[in-house]
Amino acid sequence: MLLSQGARVADAHSPEHLALGRALRSFRKERGWTLEELGHRMGAVNPRYVSSCERGEENMTWASLLRVCKALEITPRELMERYEGAPGA
Repeated sequence: MLLSQGARVADAHSPEHLALGRALRSFRKERGWTLEELGHRMGAVNPRYVSSCERGEENMTWASLLRVCKALEITPRELMERYEGAPGA
């Protein structure tokens, strides 16, 4: 993986992961969905994985982020805008 000088990859449980998880949870709750419902809409994803992502415990891939955005019917830009406004971002 190529990174610019001084750049770092955030580890799970980092403030960045926690902020992303908060953003995901807020979109899910706005829709009134359970973890199971979002997992189902993502294509039979285990609700434990969804919960783990929301708690900032997963280092999600770009493909997973796109998958959750599609399930939530949002754009990656919308997710990142909410992420940037989340505490800990």
